[in-house]
Amino acid sequence: MKIGNNFAFRKAYEEVVNIDYEHEFATAKGIGIKTSILLGITFLTSLVLIALTTIFGIITLAFYIVGGIAGIILQIIMNLNPRKAKSLSIPYAICEGLTVGCLCGILAAAFGDVGLQIASIALLATLAIFLASTFLYSRGIIRVNNRFRSFLLVISLGIIILSLGFGLLSLIVFLTSGQNLYTLYYFSGFGLLGAIIMCIVATMYVIFSFSVADNLIEAGADKDMEWYAAYAITLNVVYLFIEILRLLLILFSRQSRD
Repeated sequence: MKIGNNFAFRKAYEEVVNIDYEHEFATAKGIGIKTSILLGITFLTSLVLIALTTIFGIITLAFYIVGGIAGIILQIIMNLNPRKAKSLSIPYAICEGLTVGCLCGILAAAFGDVGLQIASIALLATLAIFLASTFLYSRGIIRVNNRFRSFLLVISLGIIILSLGFGLLSLIVFLTSGQNLYTLYYFSGFGLLGAIIMCIVATMYVIFSFSVADNLIEAGADKDMEWYAAYAITLNVVYLFIEILRLLLILFSRQSRD
């Protein structure tokens, strides 16, 4: 489960403190352009994987595995050294496109046109939330203050602890009785509620990423750090898409069972 990018942003702050830059400073426009580039690459890569999955079927799971592993490695490198984002953010966007495209392609292969419709609705919902969040934040309607940050931190830690505990309990139950608690959870009202909460948390991380990008600009980050801010925003937007896709799948599964 992805949970935002707080650690990454803290490392970015360290890069801009007490450094005398001779180059251009980062700007909101520059971050916006680079974010559009990364999201565009992710989207186009996803379309290619959806087409390949439709043609070749489950064999494209290899792309999902490779993209997922490579994406995690690239995240670790950029989180520890934000300046690496200038050269690694585009490969990271490609990796995200591989994993997202494979997931959507599997949906298309499993459910046909309905699977593509679910993925399309998830994409449109993500785009709508992203644009709405951008507008509300830029207009000052939504503010990221200490209360916002504290709430996001507490709920994120709670989600991590709950996920680990539920995973351990599920493993014990499966080994002792063969029952899959995850199936029971996702088809219950708790699964639906959990998916809604995760979508809200993911939206909060998107908004939080705008705030931290602003803080990097105010701290005097140079032009290269625009790639890092764009990478972090892209990470959270993809995280939001996956959570919305999960929610739609739960709704579709519940409707199919009725």
